[in-house]
Amino acid sequence: MKPQFLPFLLLLTLFAACDPQKQDRPATLLEPENQQPKPAQVEIPITNPSVLAKQMRRTGYVVSYNPKWRIPNWVAYELTDQEAAAHGRRQGEFESDPDAGTAAADNADYKHSGYSRGHMAPAGDMKWNGRAMRESFLLTNVCPQDYELNAGVWED
Repeated sequence: MKPQFLPFLLLLTLFAACDPQKQDRPATLLEPENQQPKPAQVEIPITNPSVLAKQMRRTGYVVSYNPKWRIPNWVAYELTDQEAAAHGRRQGEFESDPDAGTAAADNADYKHSGYSRGHMAPAGDMKWNGRAMRESFLLTNVCPQDYELNAGVWED
């Protein structure tokens, strides 16, 4: 298999391990950063029981983190028209997620790997709230991606 197809295979594998189910998720802008997410109905996957998973709810997304692979099984979020129109500044640095415990991915995992850190819930979709933006940089929301894919088609 050619290396440039690995990111697509990875995404297909992640989606194949999931089943849809309705869950709660914030649907409106969370102006004050300390305001709790507001519940709304959104479809998110359920990880196949044979796949390791730790589900974590963030301000702007929900992630099923795989502690064995140290990447998300899936990330789900809803982007409203109002959120998409927000003009916040991209801010944050990639960092380990303390909620992942000893199985947390680390920036060193990407150093000299040939892969870039690719957001699954993009930082650009989290401009509506500073906390949501910063949480998008947690490595539980990141998969290894080929740089040309990450800075090209995926970014577009």
